[in-house]
Amino acid sequence: MKMESLRADGATILFPAEERHAAERIGGAMERAARLLDGHWGLRPPRGLHVCVMTSWLGSTLACAPVAVRPWLALTLPLWGPRVRRTWPLAGGWAMRMGWRPVICVKPPRLIATADPSIGARIFLRQPDLERKVESIVCHELTHACTVHLRLPSWLGEGLAMVMTDRFTGGPTVRPETVGTLALAPMATNSRHYPKVATGNADALVALYVAGYWRVRTLEETRPELFPRLLGRGSPPRDGDWLALIARALDMNRKDFPRWLDDQVADRFARDGGAVNSPSAPSGSARTPVRSWA
Repeated sequence: MKMESLRADGATILFPAEERHAAERIGGAMERAARLLDGHWGLRPPRGLHVCVMTSWLGSTLACAPVAVRPWLALTLPLWGPRVRRTWPLAGGWAMRMGWRPVICVKPPRLIATADPSIGARIFLRQPDLERKVESIVCHELTHACTVHLRLPSWLGEGLAMVMTDRFTGGPTVRPETVGTLALAPMATNSRHYPKVATGNADALVALYVAGYWRVRTLEETRPELFPRLLGRGSPPRDGDWLALIARALDMNRKDFPRWLDDQVADRFARDGGAVNSPSAPSGSARTPVRSWA
């Protein structure tokens, strides 16, 4: 696939010639989101970042990879191709590393319009303006690209990306009733950064995203000094235990922190009897996604 390029805030935007307008909008969103991330949390885009306007799952993946990595991708296509192909109809974008290169891939508005909304519609408020929706996806994925080196647990990584998207758009982007699914996503301590997503378990994915959002939003609004201090460290905790690090920053016991935080969410946002609803948990488990659902 032949690609053209432009530069935005130090990143390279790759795009097919017919998607220049989308690339320019994405570049502008990149610059605005980068300023927000730096201003609020002291985060900057990684060096060598490439942003691809993706029009096909295979062609765009190969086009944004370094030349030296493409033969390896072609040889291993049977290993990674089926998963990416299954994700393609559902996702509006994703962040990843292609060899040594950090990459963000985002669909243009015309393809967002044809995406399967079955997961995204359960999480996000409706955004009929597709160009603004694409810009929100850029902000979400840029947040992942700026924090991947920190090896955040899944709830924290997704929550930060979603809360920053609220800041980017100027208001909430998540459906308010989703606070009722908080009990479906225990606060996992796994610090492995962004394992594969269990895309077949939609309930678990929704629970993962919305639990991260409400938890991070609560911390951001009640402890605004917390994330600038912790994210500005520039590296993950030595033992990988983000729960312990956050608990210490709040002068709390690590064991008590998860229940305390979920109680804070309930007190701040739940309106049904002052408690979060607790429907039965879905079967299976979600792993940390690094993608935006259309």
